[in-house]
Amino acid sequence: MATQKLYAGAKLRETRTKLGLTQKDFAAKLGVSLPYLNQMENNRRPVSTGVVLALAQEFGFDVTELSSGDSERIVSDMREALADPVFGDTSAGRSSPDSLKCTLLCTGISRSAPGL
Repeated sequence: MATQKLYAGAKLRETRTKLGLTQKDFAAKLGVSLPYLNQMENNRRPVSTGVVLALAQEFGFDVTELSSGDSERIVSDMREALADPVFGDTSAGRSSPDSLKCTLLCTGISRSAPGL
């Protein structure tokens, strides 16, 4: 049985800010390093079991609220991908279909996407 990873960075950040804690203080209370917390908050690492347990024990957090982070992970991944210079100036993440088509054609991606 495959284990699903939990990405809930926005919920972690929201919880931390509601508590008025810095990343450093929050990381210490959760028993993780500051860089690891930062990676979890930015959806670069999944939330570990230890962090889930610490949220419940230390803060009385309802851990079922963490599962809503999946859609946030997708949005975060899409923003990161669209920020790549290959997409050029997208003005706040918006690009016209024609400019995207040109970008794909110019980079040779169209060969693997027939019909563009």
